[in-house]
Amino acid sequence: DDKAIKIEFLEGSARLALSDGRTLNLPQSVTTEGEVRYANPDGSFVLRNTENTVFLEESEVQTYKGCVESEI
Repeated sequence: DDKAIKIEFLEGSARLALSDGRTLNLPQSVTTEGEVRYANPDGSFVLRNTENTVFLEESEVQTYKGCVESEI
């Protein structure tokens, strides 16, 4: 979809810069299933990292999906 996310993983959080100009700082959380994810307190933004693929959900809709790591 010609979208991109620049992610800086920090200790306990992830800083995101979205290609539409928005920036987010999401704290790390662990689900009951042991999945590590990054989400804001109300869960309206959730970043999931599965193997080498990243997904961003906004209000439970995947708006950035299938993102893979690339060199800049």
